Amino acid sequence: MDYQQSKRKKNNDNLVSKEVFNISLSVLKTFIVALVNSSGNIVKANEKFLSVFNYSLDDIETLTIDMVISESSNKGLKNIYENLEKDKYWSGNLRLIDKFNQPIDSIVDILEFSDEGDKARNYLLIILPVNSSNEEEKWRSLAYTDDLTGLPNRRKFSECISYHIEKSKQQSSKFGLLFLDIDNFKHINDQYGHVVGDQLLKECASRLVEAVGNSAVIFRKSGDEFLIIVDEVGKMQDICDSIQHQFTADFYMDNSPISVYISLGDSVYPDCGLYEESLIHHADRLMYEQKKQNKSKREFVTPKR
Repeated sequence: MDYQQSKRKKNNDNLVSKEVFNISLSVLKTFIVALVNSSGNIVKANEKFLSVFNYSLDDIETLTIDMVISESSNKGLKNIYENLEKDKYWSGNLRLIDKFNQPIDSIVDILEFSDEGDKARNYLLIILPVNSSNEEEKWRSLAYTDDLTGLPNRRKFSECISYHIEKSKQQSSKFGLLFLDIDNFKHINDQYGHVVGDQLLKECASRLVEAVGNSAVIFRKSGDEFLIIVDEVGKMQDICDSIQHQFTADFYMDNSPISVYISLGDSVYPDCGLYEESLIHHADRLMYEQKKQNKSKREFVTPKR
């Protein structure tokens, strides 16, 4: 393999790297994805980007974000930058252009993104060309739904909690956040395999939905972690009790009983934080404190076969 082929292979590997983009493979397969650095250079893109915008891998080396945003959309860039500065996220409609200056009307989500230890601002663009309002609604729904459980996903959570924060600011009100983790999920996954693990997560999601009813909205954060937004702070304890009750009964996978243990942490806006990150951090910390207490209270129980 010569140098150019090796370089191409390395670049191509980067294009489809789940870790680089820190998003699910389903998003990489469904949407056009590009990573833009703080200077406006497009440093990585997936194969869909290259195909739709008619660029080659070699073109990426000199491609900038200004080259794919049409002149009409450029006028709204100030508003986009202001939103990114404030929320580290922007979503909306943009007219983009391909290599031959052909317009591509798209829904674009932009998230501030940085590698661990890297202080420079990078931006992840998730692009969906649209032809009609029905298609837009369909794809937006897919973008905000967790593939496995059918719950709203982490991206939808960010949008919802931003809305709750703004509403609470205006109304001088409060809302609650719960952080739930399955204590022994790794043990179950290791013993029974990923197929059973995935099925268990689906069952856990169903029990959570049943536990909270219409009193809260549940989101799958990642892996075995879930976030729950509670509109009325006064209902948080009842919701926690209902969730704990749902998980007292064993789960049955292939007629085998499996005991599942959970830990819950909570935070309240604005008492525990004013921003998404601080609210999650507070609830996460309390959840881990409960996890330690749970571990000390009981001997680890091997899931039953």
